[in-house]
Amino acid sequence: MAVAVVSARLRSALIDAAAAYRQGNELEVLNELVRIVGVLDKFPLPPRSPQADMIATAVQQRATLPERQVLQSLVLRWHSLFPTSGTV
Repeated sequence: MAVAVVSARLRSALIDAAAAYRQGNELEVLNELVRIVGVLDKFPLPPRSPQADMIATAVQQRATLPERQVLQSLVLRWHSLFPTSGTV
């Protein structure tokens, strides 16, 4: 899968997760987290890659800092409970 496609999927899932969190839709947040972890496990992005920076910028524009912190915490917790390849 091309890096651009991976980036687009991650960006979309993070923005959708933030919107679901804002609306109090916990099931949708978990669904998006599963997508995020699944994509990252199969196609990890380098931490300081231009694609990772573009994702971060897009999410910063659409989610508040507290929303981003909650999502990060949930992703890390999910990944620690259900590790696959060990990448996040």
